[in-house]
Amino acid sequence: KNLTVMGLDWRRLTPGTRVDVRNRLDARWAKGFEIVEPSDDGHRIRRISDGFMLPTTFKVDDVRPERRKANNWWY
Repeated sequence: KNLTVMGLDWRRLTPGTRVDVRNRLDARWAKGFEIVEPSDDGHRIRRISDGFMLPTTFKVDDVRPERRKANNWWY
């Protein structure tokens, strides 16, 4: 299984790395988070907007390096 996105192996994300997380309700990716504590068992995640640390861990498959648009245009 290829776990590399944009040249980053998301099994090896470090604290402070900005990430997208998979929403558990609708399986869409949500932006605005960062790694607090990486782990093979699941990552601890913080919401950037208010600094709130989410009360659960996220599986490796539910976290990816933040994806950004290639230009500065709105979505």
